[in-house]
Amino acid sequence: MPQFLFVVEIPEGPAMSSQPSYSHEWTQFASKANTILTPLKTATQLQLNAWLLPAEKGLPVLMELSGIAHLHHLSYSSVLIPDGAVTLALDVKPKS
Repeated sequence: MPQFLFVVEIPEGPAMSSQPSYSHEWTQFASKANTILTPLKTATQLQLNAWLLPAEKGLPVLMELSGIAHLHHLSYSSVLIPDGAVTLALDVKPKS
């Protein structure tokens, strides 16, 4: 089954303690992404900033996640992983 791999770069947050901290942009994105992805049973979160979405019904969700990342000026990559050997990639780095 073809899938989209969606990865968002987590920007460094303020280094005020030994605990990991995240930027305001990332926390806003993560909150909105969680709201979108929680009801989607076919999405798989691979790590804090990476998800696999089924290509069959994942394109609208992929577009929403891309829009949210763009809104918060976060770099992201989207890769279509087809059943075959060809891979298409999109890497977006917003201008600051």
